Amino acid sequence: MAYLDTLKMDHPRLMLHEERVDRMRHWLRPKTFVQRWYAYVKKEADELLESDLLVYELPDGLRLLDVSREMVRRVYALGLAYRVGGERKYGERLVAELLQVCGFVDWNPRHFLDVAEMLHGVGVGYDWVYGLLCEKEERLIRAAIIEKGLRPALWCYEHGDELENRWTRDINNWNQVCNTGIVIGALAVADKEGEVAERVLERAVSALPISLKQFEPDGGWFEGPIYWRFASEYTCHFLAAMNSALGHDGGLGELPGLSETGTFLVYMTGPSGKYFNFADGHEELIGTPQMLYMAERYGQQMYAAHHIQKGEMSETDLMYWHEGLEKLNGGRYEEAMRGVDLDKVFEPCNVVSMRSSWEDDAMYVGMSFSNNGLSHTHLDMGSFVLDYGGERFATELNADDYNAPGFFTKERYCFYRNRAEGHNTLVVDPVVGDLERDRDDGGIMEPDQNLPERGTSMKAELMEFKADDERCAVKVDLSAGYEPRLKRFERKMRLERKAKEVVVTDWVESDESSDVYWFMHTEAEVVLHHEGRRAILRRNGVNLVAEVLKPDGAVFHVRKAEGFDQNRTRGEKSNEGYRKLAVLLKTVMREQVVVRFRGIE
Repeated sequence: MAYLDTLKMDHPRLMLHEERVDRMRHWLRPKTFVQRWYAYVKKEADELLESDLLVYELPDGLRLLDVSREMVRRVYALGLAYRVGGERKYGERLVAELLQVCGFVDWNPRHFLDVAEMLHGVGVGYDWVYGLLCEKEERLIRAAIIEKGLRPALWCYEHGDELENRWTRDINNWNQVCNTGIVIGALAVADKEGEVAERVLERAVSALPISLKQFEPDGGWFEGPIYWRFASEYTCHFLAAMNSALGHDGGLGELPGLSETGTFLVYMTGPSGKYFNFADGHEELIGTPQMLYMAERYGQQMYAAHHIQKGEMSETDLMYWHEGLEKLNGGRYEEAMRGVDLDKVFEPCNVVSMRSSWEDDAMYVGMSFSNNGLSHTHLDMGSFVLDYGGERFATELNADDYNAPGFFTKERYCFYRNRAEGHNTLVVDPVVGDLERDRDDGGIMEPDQNLPERGTSMKAELMEFKADDERCAVKVDLSAGYEPRLKRFERKMRLERKAKEVVVTDWVESDESSDVYWFMHTEAEVVLHHEGRRAILRRNGVNLVAEVLKPDGAVFHVRKAEGFDQNRTRGEKSNEGYRKLAVLLKTVMREQVVVRFRGIE
């Protein structure tokens, strides 16, 4: 059966049918979510009425992406204000926005993410204001979707072996974002451009499972929570667009892991209100409206409660509104999380989350022992974050500047934030010297987990995971990332719920004596006591005690958050405001390091 055999021929057909818009209007009264989100959308739309139209610009010389994403935002703000509120001025401004970007010379196909996200915005916009378009405007916008979007997409599918087109067969978030944007564009014009739309749908729907498979078996995502956001959001847009336009999604919505993937965001969000930002990403919370879609699609109330309580509001919250949200008792988080496990290991992306409770002042630990060789990952095996009292104490540095020279080349591991010394893990026998020389001869001032050529061979192994009402403990074998300098590196994290205490235990063994550095980054004020055996970390009136329990004689030092050679790579972000708690073990062959953290009430 061809995909377009079941196409809904009328507009609007994408994402949001008129019957749901009618139900929104029915609920449009004080103290409802639909009223709150409509007010937000209308405010954004009113501001856009006074703003300039978008212009074609590549601020970094490579990407139109900021313009494409702003177009998506404008489409949903203006389009939802028009469709729900019914005021023609918003629809007419959206028509002007569409004509403007469709007049661009291209949508920057050399960086295809830009094309895909522009297709997303233009496809939805065209569909939603179709009834306002004159014949000339309709032809112009439809021609742009075909010539600037769908035909370049078909060329990429046919040349998928070329590096710049690898998204057509890749496992990372580009797959979902690009293929979803293409599908939305195709469905928007499918009634008049059936031949091209059918070809595109066949290629996109067959390519998506390559990436969707990465959600198996438990919904985890190897690129971290920020890129989970893109992967899952566009997956939900795909499912919504297909079901609204065709009445089915080709069965992709039932693939293993998708119904559980909302739990990944839940567990990767600490009680401090910050993400466990392993891999490229940042710790600040962002809008995740896909949690609303998944709450309805998969019957998971806690997804909606999490977004309402923890996520930032966005234009598409209103699009994924459903009546069940109005029965959430204000979206109370604690009620929605009642009975939900406090701890979880996500495999195979190899990330663990543990906490003392679901309350905002809980003790929380997240640890990554992921594969170092995948998209957006860092050399961070064993790194962790720690929250206590609503504050982030052990922190991961946010992603560095993507536009810095060499960031996405082999020079990626010259950036402090990407190397082991820029994370909360061990560094063994650092080499201090010229970065270029060290990189070329295979040593980037780091243990072997930092050698790029080791790539996907650097995999950790889960040895133990135990959880009960009193405590949770996880133990991982990180040796593969440190061979041959260490023949053994195992790390155990234990959280005591009632005591709000975390104990980090490391076992290291080597055939030759080595210098081992234990690092933990923080933005807290650090004061050393007991000749360095104890440290008091203070942040916003909250205190945390860190103690070196083993080995005898080991003490804390406070170091700057900088590389051993103290030189920054060109274009690298400043780490001002961060410092790191360090323990140095000189010339050891076999040792156990134990550090305990406990809160001070």
